[in-house]
Amino acid sequence: MSMRSLLRLSACAVALLSTPAFADEAPEAPQASSSGTGNDIVVTAQRREQNLQDVPVAITAFSSADVERLGMDDVFDVANFVPSTHITQSSFKATATYFIRGIGTLDITTTNDPPVTMYENDLIIARSNANNIGLFDVERIEVLRGPQGTLFGRNTSGGAVNVILKKPADHFGGYLEGSYGSYDKIRVKGSVDAPISDKVLTKTSGFWVNDPGFIKNDATGKTVGGEKNWGVREDVRLLPTDTMTWDLSASYQRNQGLGFPLSATGEPAPNTTSPPPANWYHTTVGVPVGDCGKDPMAAWAAGKGGACSVARSLGLGSVMDFETDAGDLQVLYGFRQYWAVYSFPVGTVDNYPYGGSNLFSDGYGYSHSGELKWSGEAWDDKIQYVAGLYYLNLVDENRLSNASASGSTITYTQDIKIRTTTNSYAAYAQADIKPVEGVTLTLGGRFTHDVKELAYIPMDEVNAPTISTADVIARGQPVKLTSNRFTPRVALQYDFSRDVNVFVSATNGFKAGGWNARVSNPNLVIAVDPEKVWSYEAGLRSQFMGGRGKLNLTGFYQKLKGYQNTVQVFLDSTSTLTTLLQNIADVRTMGIEFDAAFEVLPGLSLNATGSYLDAKYLKTYEFPNVPATAQLSDSEIPTQAPKFQVTAGSTYVMDLGDKQKLTFSGLWRHMSPYQIAILNPVRTVTQDMIDASVRYDRGDWYGSVGCTNCTGQHAYMLALASRVYPMDPRRVTATLGVRF
Repeated sequence: MSMRSLLRLSACAVALLSTPAFADEAPEAPQASSSGTGNDIVVTAQRREQNLQDVPVAITAFSSADVERLGMDDVFDVANFVPSTHITQSSFKATATYFIRGIGTLDITTTNDPPVTMYENDLIIARSNANNIGLFDVERIEVLRGPQGTLFGRNTSGGAVNVILKKPADHFGGYLEGSYGSYDKIRVKGSVDAPISDKVLTKTSGFWVNDPGFIKNDATGKTVGGEKNWGVREDVRLLPTDTMTWDLSASYQRNQGLGFPLSATGEPAPNTTSPPPANWYHTTVGVPVGDCGKDPMAAWAAGKGGACSVARSLGLGSVMDFETDAGDLQVLYGFRQYWAVYSFPVGTVDNYPYGGSNLFSDGYGYSHSGELKWSGEAWDDKIQYVAGLYYLNLVDENRLSNASASGSTITYTQDIKIRTTTNSYAAYAQADIKPVEGVTLTLGGRFTHDVKELAYIPMDEVNAPTISTADVIARGQPVKLTSNRFTPRVALQYDFSRDVNVFVSATNGFKAGGWNARVSNPNLVIAVDPEKVWSYEAGLRSQFMGGRGKLNLTGFYQKLKGYQNTVQVFLDSTSTLTTLLQNIADVRTMGIEFDAAFEVLPGLSLNATGSYLDAKYLKTYEFPNVPATAQLSDSEIPTQAPKFQVTAGSTYVMDLGDKQKLTFSGLWRHMSPYQIAILNPVRTVTQDMIDASVRYDRGDWYGSVGCTNCTGQHAYMLALASRVYPMDPRRVTATLGVRF
């Protein structure tokens, strides 16, 4: 589909859907119920409170009722319901790698930043190592599609995901919920609001998950591929005056889980990274699941450790809000610290502990982020603006090691330690200007000064190939990268009525450069240039039939220069598959996204979201030190970019009287095949999954039974070398909860 056709289709939809809403006497839309269209959700996508339907940004928002109704346990579940969006997860259960409109990266090395950035209460989660946060006390979730270069932190060239958690209530209360499901998965979560006084409010929340997994390890007889997670959070809201609010938070989460690849029923194609046919939900990886301990490599060598992945994260937050007659001032500070270790088998294992090969990672990092944000109005409210200053300090250390064994002989083939330091400074401003009734002009921009430094700490513990900073400098590669970038945004919105508006926009975003650093050969340590993107959008936001229905459309065209991603190649004179981070190509993506809902009658609602995405390499970059047969061609299909995604379903609430009700929900999730990895001919199968549930509420008690992937479709999300990682099979879950 050409861009001209795309714009014509958007224009036709605008014309058709706006015609009935020109009447000046249109009734005011009622507040939506939990089973309705959700038109009343208030979002902060532009860093100030606005109704979802009034925001000229491609955004999908979920209320707390939506999170509960859709059974979202963690951020991995969110992408199932967002157009042009999906998450890829392989071996490391604590890591969620988002792709929005085909833009994302599978590389979680700390020398490379994610282009889709996670936020919790507007505070950045800068690393992917431990970003799969539990959704156990959520107020709402906002997924912003496309670059967010003006208002949201740094490096959001693909999009942003902001999880806003509930604040402490001014009265005692809470809830406790437990569930049990297929493959003996148990989940418990709860929250208690306990105000100390009318000036000091507190909330304590937590969750615990034990999932043994659903993959049978034929080599050990064990079930693997599960996870053990738990987390706690404490929130305090201080109200010293009528015009000041101070929110303090502290959270800790531990994720222990390792995905396992499926065993094969045949042989892979020779000299390719194509996986063979899969033996569903069976693996022959003969390494038992173990405990990473403080040093996973030492544990493996001593025969005490097995395959493992553990990530821990600590978060501290402070948000001070001052209301004045001139505007609002927010002072935000966030601190996050993570520890992430894994031991991962990559070779055939004949006997444990020796025989085969392993990858080891021992990572640690922390970040400080601070922001001053001022928002206000001027010119008789015809100008609404927000401006601020932003700072991020980010430090990471990661030890990456490889080892192989035969009999009792262990050979270490890599042992490197990488330290990266990032200091990012920014100033931003954006204003909505209303020169005449019904017209809003948005002008915004952000200037970012970004400095990243790389250091290698030589390792001599196991006499393995290692790298020093001097080795990189001697090759003429920089160990300090500086970016100065201005990213503007322009949008024009026209309101046909209070129920229908259209907008066009142009937004610039960028992601700072980095290094290909996960290698033992200093000749392969190469600096990666920044990633730059322009996104052009045309959109419609509409409500009809007195607020009972809505239809939102967004057409987009994005052009990205210097796309950063990883390739897996066989280098000259070796049969070892090497992963390299590169500027792989210039990419063009375009498509249409929709979000529709209709309350057919009281209690019965229909909902659908979906997208069409067309992605293409415009120009590919040569990979240094890579054979010609392994170079990327612009005729290949970009990865992680399914052409069609649709999620459609219905909810029916039956009022039984006496504070009782039954809620029936059904959902169809469709995704067309997409390319899994670069230089890999493997594509996923068409995914058509059905979810269904029934819930009973009686006063403060509730219970439900539901299934995900009810038909048990076989599907996988990722292929690495000759390994494929499956999506969850059919799961049936029963839940019981109480509010107090």
